Amino acid sequence: MRLPLAGYMPNMDPQTPGAIVDCANFVSSQRGMEAAPSAISTTLPALASACYGMNTFRKLDNSSVMVAGAATKLYVAGTTSWSDVSGAAYSASSTNRWSFCQYGNITLASNKGDTIQAYSGTTFANVSGSAPKAAFIETVNQFIFAANVNDGADKPDGWACSALG
Repeated sequence: MRLPLAGYMPNMDPQTPGAIVDCANFVSSQRGMEAAPSAISTTLPALASACYGMNTFRKLDNSSVMVAGAATKLYVAGTTSWSDVSGAAYSASSTNRWSFCQYGNITLASNKGDTIQAYSGTTFANVSGSAPKAAFIETVNQFIFAANVNDGADKPDGWACSALG
């Protein structure tokens, strides 16, 4: 008997047909859940200073980009080394960590001390317009959401979103 999956529902009764209440190594996708990428060994050296955030994203051409943020720099991983792709000197720290998200082929980076940064292949740069500083950033459908923002005034419960899509 085949049972359609209802999706990840951690608060449901485990006996609910099709509910996934606990899982590991799964990520959400446009079509539901899929296996997370496997861990691999890499020849990348350690960053020059402490890492305050890191993520890997899949671009539209199915290639991937791995980004990492240190206190004052942003890096992109190559095959055997890290490339400094900083557009400025940043102000991240152990209490002001980097948050990353992907919108198409553009990688976005934010921390509460710096304007949201965008990277599309050369260096990170401030997002144009009136982008805030944000502790957290995420893409949802065709929107980019920023939370715990500072747009000239600190708004720990505030949020902002793009008008894309």
